[in-house]
Amino acid sequence: MLQTQPPYMFYPEENMTTVEICELLRNTSTKAYSYHIAVPKYGVLFLSIVCLLLEIFQFVRARLRYITLGNLLEVTIYSLALCTTSDTDWCMYETGLRA
Repeated sequence: MLQTQPPYMFYPEENMTTVEICELLRNTSTKAYSYHIAVPKYGVLFLSIVCLLLEIFQFVRARLRYITLGNLLEVTIYSLALCTTSDTDWCMYETGLRA
């Protein structure tokens, strides 16, 4: 996400919506990023899922003692990492453009 330009910087001279930019990138088979990000992206997805499963296991074991500020912060960070790196629509999946 941090290695791609914001959508308005792809074609600054034209007034295009994000959907139009996605269509243009898709039709030209262009990616929004210039680096190979598949390995880090799926690595973050895998690690965040594993850590969330570990947190669920800790919650089941410790029950109400688990609920502390530190544990809630960890669950929040892992959940946000999962939400940020997962592709939620065709534009993100095919072009890498995050809108």
